[in-house]
Amino acid sequence: MAITTNTFTLSSGFARTDCIEQLEDALAWAGFHGAALSGIVTGISAYSGGGTGTSSDYYDVRPSTSSRAVGTANTVSFRVDRSGGSVDRIYVNRPGAGYQDGDTFTLSTADTGGDVAIGITVLVDETSYGSASSFYVKRNTAGATNPFGVLRLPVEASKVYGDSYFAFQMQDDNTLAIYGGSSFMPYEGTNNSFDDKMSGAKTRFAGDEYLDIEAFATPVTGATMDPNSQFGQNKLNTIIDICTDNSRELELTAFKSGEDTNFVVFAYRVPTQNTSYFTGRNFGCFFLHNFTTSLYDHDYVYCGGMTSIEAQSNSSASIEFVTSIAPFDFSGSSNAIAKRSGLAGFAGHNNSSDANTSYTDSYEAMTYDSEKSGTQDSVFYYRNNTLGFSANTQNDSGTKLDDNANYNAIIKGIPVCTKFIPVPYYLPDDFVLINFDYATPNTLVDQWDTITISGSEVYTVISASYNQTTRTRGIAFCARTT
Repeated sequence: MAITTNTFTLSSGFARTDCIEQLEDALAWAGFHGAALSGIVTGISAYSGGGTGTSSDYYDVRPSTSSRAVGTANTVSFRVDRSGGSVDRIYVNRPGAGYQDGDTFTLSTADTGGDVAIGITVLVDETSYGSASSFYVKRNTAGATNPFGVLRLPVEASKVYGDSYFAFQMQDDNTLAIYGGSSFMPYEGTNNSFDDKMSGAKTRFAGDEYLDIEAFATPVTGATMDPNSQFGQNKLNTIIDICTDNSRELELTAFKSGEDTNFVVFAYRVPTQNTSYFTGRNFGCFFLHNFTTSLYDHDYVYCGGMTSIEAQSNSSASIEFVTSIAPFDFSGSSNAIAKRSGLAGFAGHNNSSDANTSYTDSYEAMTYDSEKSGTQDSVFYYRNNTLGFSANTQNDSGTKLDDNANYNAIIKGIPVCTKFIPVPYYLPDDFVLINFDYATPNTLVDQWDTITISGSEVYTVISASYNQTTRTRGIAFCARTT
């Protein structure tokens, strides 16, 4: 089945804020923005109870009862701090949605460590956040140093952790950073403090400490999304290059699968930039994880992570799929990850510092240097009797196999990561890898070039790596357009 595409173009001289608008439009066309939410909890007008209990803090407490029935995916949560066993402070943690001023909640003794349940009456913001065509929250005023937008992506809306949140922030004129989490507090208002009954830092990821976020009520650097400073924690991909400067127009294309419309690849390109090789004008290429799987349940974990597709230099003829499995950079460690991400089960663990935050699949072209040095990487079944499959050496003109043994199929059924067992998701079959070999050296293989298999089967290049000496041989990540 053929894919569909849409390209969003910025004219030369664009600003960082324009890049956030461009991405917002591309995500809207992909159908990724969740519908508007309102009635989020931003403060507490009163609470009572709690009794005496442990001196622990309870970070992400869901109500055991509520005066209002709302969808499970939008349930509010609270942080309860105890001092000497008594309740010291209570904050709003996750904002939820669909509430009204004066709604009441009960926090159970089992969840708050006391001998008396806690009753809470809340303050609610009726502002609408996000829409089917816009970010959940955006700080993108003219002149902002590091403007950002936050995507609320409903992956499985009926589930407790069915929404995923991705923040996109410009780091400088040319690079984009991507962050993630299971919840986000969009409220800015006046509650920019950690005072009792307030909602903590403005515009922040929300959830349980070290399961979802670095810290909730500690005013550490980077705890708050700020359009005039770089955000610190909840990183997914530290930097994606989107261009080299703003002197030329910038394209962002969304490639949407026809087989699974939740799968969309986003690719940046500067079409008029002079180059003799793919990476000279083709830049960041990635997809956000937006799938369900029988491996885990979104009532307990959320669909975290993303994968970037990275073309390499012409000396390697390989494409890398770098899969970020969860937000990281927690507790002062660059390798500590958010455990609530579904893919965190592939991380391994060492208490709070995990060894793996991402995995890389290197797909090397079998048409070039087909005796692979990286035996730990995945390889394709490939035969070519003209090159490499004669009786002895490549130059041997003697005995060889029958040409019917030649094999170079279109590679379909690509795992989201070959390191994962079992595989939680396979890319739809309208996105493929193709090994190619052109007799002419120094050929520029570019995004939007096509590879024709037959009149009814044509593929468009999204990303490619290849060697241009003697011949042009390499591998391309493509989507079926016919």
